[in-house]
Amino acid sequence: MAPSFDARLGGHKFRRQAILGPCIADFCCPQKGLAVEVDGDTHILETDATRDEALRNQGIEVVGIRNEDVLTNMDGVLRYLLIELDRRADRWPHPNRSPEGEGL
Repeated sequence: MAPSFDARLGGHKFRRQAILGPCIADFCCPQKGLAVEVDGDTHILETDATRDEALRNQGIEVVGIRNEDVLTNMDGVLRYLLIELDRRADRWPHPNRSPEGEGL
């Protein structure tokens, strides 16, 4: 069964059009420090590099996804994002955890 995406992916919360300092990420998982940029044919490599560096300085890594992949291979995109999320440690402890591990 393919993963689904609402505001969560594999239990990871995402924000859409997240403001991250001087940048706006298409999607961001703050807990993992992962920004997702969905790019079409009209992006500028130099601008992307500047954005990526600014986000790295905030402890956020950027992964790029092509529009074409979103339109034609969403299952593959979601699986790729799950792998990227699982590779990363949490940036901070979850603030609403009870001692039993359940959210409040």
